[in-house]
Amino acid sequence: MKNKTYLDEFIISCLEENDDQSEQTNEKFIGWESLITILVYQGFLILLPELKEWLKLGAVAIVLKRKGLEKKLIEYAEKKELDFPQAEKAAACVSKRLDEETLKNIVEALDK
Repeated sequence: MKNKTYLDEFIISCLEENDDQSEQTNEKFIGWESLITILVYQGFLILLPELKEWLKLGAVAIVLKRKGLEKKLIEYAEKKELDFPQAEKAAACVSKRLDEETLKNIVEALDK
């Protein structure tokens, strides 16, 4: 990965924005940082070809496609048996932060 630093900063910004997600429950939970990291590094990596196509569409299309990305990240989390209720929240957090600039930087960071 070319720019791991950008991805780490993106993850931190997602975590900072959602400090209220740190609710305490009695359920076993891997933690927000781990969950968001998995979705960003692994989920986005799987979706990389699609993300590259989105860049060609421009900012308006990216905004419209966020819900689809959120759904795909949730499906990935479910497939990998990650903490599902928290995975839904984490996927929403990650997809909400995408705009044309962040998407461009994420694609560059993940592209080999």
